[in-house]
Amino acid sequence: MAEVTSTYPDTLDAEDVVVTANVAKKALAAVVAIETELGTTPSGSAASVAARFTANETRLLSGTGSPEGAVTAPIGTLYTNVSGGANTTLYVKTSGSGNTGWTAK
Repeated sequence: MAEVTSTYPDTLDAEDVVVTANVAKKALAAVVAIETELGTTPSGSAASVAARFTANETRLLSGTGSPEGAVTAPIGTLYTNVSGGANTTLYVKTSGSGNTGWTAK
């Protein structure tokens, strides 16, 4: 058996772990894939990885009625009104940081 010490990220594994060479190769491949996708600081400018994923997931939203004054999201977010209607089915968050700034398309 090969001994592998995990240092990425520190909070997941404070102890050395003894694993087989095959498992170590798979674990290293997973770390490389994560670093490739998220960088070596996976939370980026967010407070945590979970916050980063949440921020990215809020780019596509849906609900009933207009999001104006009701839905808070970052600029660039798309919102679909499942109730539909002429010029009221798709909205794009074009300005502001709160629940205003939605433009019907």
